[in-house]
Amino acid sequence: MASPAMESNVVLEAPDPTLTLMRRLDSWKHAVTLLGNYIEGYRHLYKDQIKALERIAKSVAETPQFDATTAPDSNERWVADGNRTVNQVDIFGGFFQLRERSQALLNACTEAERAIASSINPSVERLIHDIKEHHKGLKLNGLKGAKEVDAARAATQKQIELLGQHTSGYHLYSAGNKPTVARDPFVTGRVVYNRLESQLQKESFQADSLVTIQKDFGTFESHVVQAIQQIMALLDQAQSKYVALQQESFAAIASTFAAIPPLHEWNEFQRLNAGILVDPAAPRRTVGDIVFPNMSHEALTPLIDGVLQRKGTMAFSKSYNAGYYVVSKAGFLHQYASKDHVQSPDPDFSVYLPDAVIGQMYSQESGKNKFKLTAKDATRTLATKHTYEFKTSTYDDLIRWWNIIYLVTGQADNAAAAAGDDDTAPPASPVSPASPASTFSRTPTMSSRAPTYEDPDVSAATTGVRDIHFRRAGTAGLE
Repeated sequence: MASPAMESNVVLEAPDPTLTLMRRLDSWKHAVTLLGNYIEGYRHLYKDQIKALERIAKSVAETPQFDATTAPDSNERWVADGNRTVNQVDIFGGFFQLRERSQALLNACTEAERAIASSINPSVERLIHDIKEHHKGLKLNGLKGAKEVDAARAATQKQIELLGQHTSGYHLYSAGNKPTVARDPFVTGRVVYNRLESQLQKESFQADSLVTIQKDFGTFESHVVQAIQQIMALLDQAQSKYVALQQESFAAIASTFAAIPPLHEWNEFQRLNAGILVDPAAPRRTVGDIVFPNMSHEALTPLIDGVLQRKGTMAFSKSYNAGYYVVSKAGFLHQYASKDHVQSPDPDFSVYLPDAVIGQMYSQESGKNKFKLTAKDATRTLATKHTYEFKTSTYDDLIRWWNIIYLVTGQADNAAAAAGDDDTAPPASPVSPASPASTFSRTPTMSSRAPTYEDPDVSAATTGVRDIHFRRAGTAGLE
């Protein structure tokens, strides 16, 4: 029966500040470009004082275009555009000083033109280049990781939809159209968990990458601010020979920029954008936190699972290889390399039990905890019937596995039908064609429906199995 509808949380809407940080880099590039225009304007001023100062005033008429704004208080004044307050310890305060000092230096001469051209302008160009390279790296790493997360989520969702298709058709297999391994909801469910693990790894990696990018971004902004401070200090040195007004003006500008803590702008940005940036302390999700449709479907719970040993199929082989085996409610016996769905999402070996025949058990006195199963490997396209030999660690385990497999193969129903045709006939017991009947135990007593044992655990393990009917040729369907 289908699982009740449940809300899926496979896709978690998480903040991705990549585009915000890229816009912030554009703002820094814009700010440094304005600063470069300002310095270049002074170089022209030294050739033509009046014309250059007019150009300088125009170059700093704008303020850096940052998204965040703060409210004014009694100690602050609005900039002319009214979008940001002027504070003497931030970048905007520095640009305000540039605008003020430009008017004061209207009549200055052009003696420092050579120094500006040879040392200050190259520093500005290098800083703009650094910002562009950081922008390029942020676009490459941040957006690429986001695309990988989207691709992983799409793969998970696709597998979940496939699980929905397989579980919805779980009771509708028709005669002659038996389920395949690929349509077994149990197999599909394990693949869902495998895709989820991959998705969560990419989500966690992307979140960690974004946290690292944010930390690096603060360091880079510190570098930008320090570079601006160095540029302004060089400009101050270039004007050291000028008249007292020139020295006073540029010293004040350099002092304003030097007073800015390297992380001041970044810390302010973090405070104002706390809801957009990734919280480094936010916990990462695990598979246990995930809810997806059909995760509680009955077909995802095996009838029995555990470790079995299977004898090699090569001629004269006497070695047994251990594996994790599952009898699914779709009627398959699956072998996995590991119980961990991360390491082994798909079965290495599968047998469709309604098409198989299980032989009788060896006696407990023989010391052979073995049973034989004649079937085809359903994982292979061209497979022939083969008698596989399995071994358990204890005789009690042998009884449990044999009892459940016997019921799933439908041999109990066949025995009951035979008994109904001939009331005097003894109960049917499957006998492996590979071994003499004398080597098998007659300990299990066969009723008209299934073998019964004295062990209460075995009886409990098979109670739910008797109510499951697997579709075989000529039957009415899964119930």
